Amino acid sequence: MDVTKENLNILIAKLNGFKHDYSKPIYNPMEQFVDYVSTKEIVHSKIIATLLNPSGEHGLGMDFLLKFLKKILIKVPNISTPNKLNGFEPDISDVKVFTEKTIRNSRRIDILLMAIIGGVKQAIIIENKLNDAVYQPNQLEDYRSEYSNYKTNVVCIHRVDKNEQTPTGANIIIFAHDVANMIDESIKGHQGESIDNLKSYSSYLKNISKQNIIMDNAKIILNSDLTADDFSFIHSLVDAYGQLPRAYAQHLKDMVTQCGYALEASIPTRYDNYCYIWNDDYNNAKPFWVAIGFSQDSVSFYVVSNDEHGWTEVEQSKFAQSLGFEKSSTDQEGTWYKASSDFVLSFQEQGKPDFDVIMKKVKEILAKIHDTKKPS
Repeated sequence: MDVTKENLNILIAKLNGFKHDYSKPIYNPMEQFVDYVSTKEIVHSKIIATLLNPSGEHGLGMDFLLKFLKKILIKVPNISTPNKLNGFEPDISDVKVFTEKTIRNSRRIDILLMAIIGGVKQAIIIENKLNDAVYQPNQLEDYRSEYSNYKTNVVCIHRVDKNEQTPTGANIIIFAHDVANMIDESIKGHQGESIDNLKSYSSYLKNISKQNIIMDNAKIILNSDLTADDFSFIHSLVDAYGQLPRAYAQHLKDMVTQCGYALEASIPTRYDNYCYIWNDDYNNAKPFWVAIGFSQDSVSFYVVSNDEHGWTEVEQSKFAQSLGFEKSSTDQEGTWYKASSDFVLSFQEQGKPDFDVIMKKVKEILAKIHDTKKPS
């Protein structure tokens, strides 16, 4: 089956519930040594409980707590406080947060948040299902009855949105990415090592959500009524997607050689997802060319040098630094210098590269190579 838009639409129609509107997981080295966290809901519960505590070591004060209450649709009124900079503050007091709170029947509440909000005693019961555990019979109803003397809300935290109905006894479901977004919003304006750690945890929450979507998609494919031709089409699509970086590099080379840029371009044998671009007039005097490397959803810019013009390694390094590039590696091609983050372009949202923008940046780099003098 040919990879055409028509065939793709036919396939998508057969995959009811298949989700494609998500970004790929973000690399997070923390995950390499805390894989057990994904199956230990108590670890997540302790972190979330700490964030909900205004006196927690996170240093966010009430920022996360207020974002959380807003997300679960609990209004927090303001009270006038003339001594405050803005003249008011949230009417919330006597905040207490517990984890693994034991109640009757030996049940345990994952997180219990108790506070007086607007003069009303409230108990907010949080059931953490980030490990995809199943609900027990009457579980949430038992939690709610334990605190019948309070205004009670039951919140469930799920790993990913599966369009499920709110469980009996619950007020609302929120998801891992919601908690991550609350963290992101709460840390704005804050600095320090603890904030960097929270960013890492936020990234982790986003990733477990995305990874679960990928697995759910795989299950949808497994349980669908796809034919052998459909599976062949999927295989062809995956193969073609894997070759996109090479196709991008080849397209850029063709664009350079066919569109009158007065430049030269080639695809190196060793790195066929890269396109080398240079100007012979510049390279007669300076041992540098531009290398553009593609992935499926981003493009990175390098300058590469060799010693054919008699430049020392120190001279090459100083020259690259003056262009805004730092040494990355050395191989048979030469010494590679990687650009700053300003020269790493993501095109995930657009779907494919904007080659005009890429060429604009290439010409900017080549102009710098031309204009910059050899280090003395």
